Amino acid sequence: YYWGKELFENNQPLEAIQKLFQAIEDKSVEGHDRIMAIQYACLCAMRLNELEKAIALAHNGLQLDPNRAEFYVAIGDCYSKLNQPRNAIPFYITAANCHHDEGSKIKGPMFSHKESYTTYPHIQLCRIYVHLGDLEKAKAHLKIAMGYCVTQEMVDIERELIKVEPNSHLPEI
Repeated sequence: YYWGKELFENNQPLEAIQKLFQAIEDKSVEGHDRIMAIQYACLCAMRLNELEKAIALAHNGLQLDPNRAEFYVAIGDCYSKLNQPRNAIPFYITAANCHHDEGSKIKGPMFSHKESYTTYPHIQLCRIYVHLGDLEKAKAHLKIAMGYCVTQEMVDIERELIKVEPNSHLPEI
């Protein structure tokens, strides 16, 4: 697992995924390391643009820890990259409803990406709803994201929403 993780962090996803698969299959690897190996393998598959494989890996990870938002976010990101935003929506919504460090089978030794539980899924939902033309839902998710913290990216999105909103309504005749 650690060798695969190092390879991933050194931008060698093809080599990393092989080592990570070995760790996933090794029954002596501790549960938290197996979950992280699946997560890193999923990220490797995404970097290699093997999005269907990444989705399958994330679903496997959810069988071990169904409250891990990182897996839902990965699935949502894959569907977004596959230009299937409607398929991404339920995964981002679920990620946003996962409880960070609560209910996880394995707590202490697991690294988690806090934004996967808070701002990130809401920003992605905002983008999807803008793309789908539902500015009300886009604004609602942006507001939720800004409730956690305000970033320059969020301010820029809010400005764009304010700009395009007047043009999104049909004029009265």
